[in-house]
Amino acid sequence: MGFTEGLINYAMDVNQKPLNDQIIEQFEKSFLDYLAVVYTGSKTKTGKRVFNYFNKLGGSDSQALGFDKKLTHVNAAFVNGTSAHSLDFDDGFTKGSVHINSVIFPAVMACVEKYEKTGEDLIRAVLVGYEVAIKIASTIHPYSREKGFHNTPVAGVFGAAAAVTVLLGGKHQEMTSAFGNALSFAGGTFAFLGSGSEVKRIHPGIAARDGIIAAELALEGLQGPANIFERKDGLFDVFSETPIQDFSKDLELFNIYIKPYPACRHLHVVIEALKEFKKNHRNFDIKEIKKMRIGVHKVASYHNHKVINTLIDAQMSIPYAAAVSLIDDDVIIKSFDVDREDRENINHLMNLIDVTEDSDCELLYPKTRKTNIKITMENGEEHEFSYDKKVGEPPNPMTMKDVIKKFSTNCKDIIGEKEMENWIQKVLSIKGNLLKKIF
Repeated sequence: MGFTEGLINYAMDVNQKPLNDQIIEQFEKSFLDYLAVVYTGSKTKTGKRVFNYFNKLGGSDSQALGFDKKLTHVNAAFVNGTSAHSLDFDDGFTKGSVHINSVIFPAVMACVEKYEKTGEDLIRAVLVGYEVAIKIASTIHPYSREKGFHNTPVAGVFGAAAAVTVLLGGKHQEMTSAFGNALSFAGGTFAFLGSGSEVKRIHPGIAARDGIIAAELALEGLQGPANIFERKDGLFDVFSETPIQDFSKDLELFNIYIKPYPACRHLHVVIEALKEFKKNHRNFDIKEIKKMRIGVHKVASYHNHKVINTLIDAQMSIPYAAAVSLIDDDVIIKSFDVDREDRENINHLMNLIDVTEDSDCELLYPKTRKTNIKITMENGEEHEFSYDKKVGEPPNPMTMKDVIKKFSTNCKDIIGEKEMENWIQKVLSIKGNLLKKIF
């Protein structure tokens, strides 16, 4: 049995899994985290620009969250996917270097609303979407990234296509065609890195929209190529090196990370390392730093740019993240404001930082992320330390309380306390309302 057949069978098995309390609670955390990032991202310049474009095209199927307006379901998926990624605050999976909730939830929720589906339909489709996107991303990474591709739109479009296929009642043949169709949409590269371009923000939106289209075309009878992953000129021919089949029964949903910081996940281990260092060195004076070396794994070392002109420049830069980690009490959305009054101090610190590929860190990736840091002071004193703890994912996942706090803190001023409480209640009561329509 090839990879395509194995993945389809796995997806169909996931769709039939009993929805126990653990699965539902993890789904609820992911759902609330999605709402936190989509509403917050809808207020960014990019979120507004994308909405304004699609709003001109009309539609009344599904909500564009944060804008109090409905669009066609495919365009709502594009807008919501873009908003959810506009602050780089969305969840992901380390081994596949892929964002998931910003692709799967926009696609599924747009269709749940249009086709009047239930809470159980929503959960099952999201589970399938997560598992498919993660399996594919984990198979092609890091080869795909080293070739310049962004795994979120590459793997995400297949996850969205699988999710919508099962949501709308598709079976094995429809899933085969949906996957075959999806490859014609898969793409997106890292050309934006260090350029100041915000185009990365639309990658999940593209995958969400195109996943819906790939699935609905399959359900209309458009036949996509079979064995799309392993065939000549298929996904693995283009995006991977040595595909690995792993269709274990354990859901990867439990192994995702939920971000505590609004920045690229590769930056988080550096942020945590420096926060821990400051905690243990209360009298440390950043003005006395002479130089700093930050060792990371190969893919993370690409994030070494120091020219910071836009929000995305800041959120994708290890030197910038290290500087604000040393300066700020905590790293929050405002930390990445490029118009900060203390920008000169940040620039000064960035110029002292050298980001390098570290063989020790590379050996551990993508199983885990590690950083080795050496700070040299003006008086010759040296501080050398390592950090490899995972924050926001097993064995240190965010609790439901943490996720509710993330949602409340970021969304209260955007949607109001009443709407915020309504969403929390709707999400946390989904277990008792599985057969009721969501919208």
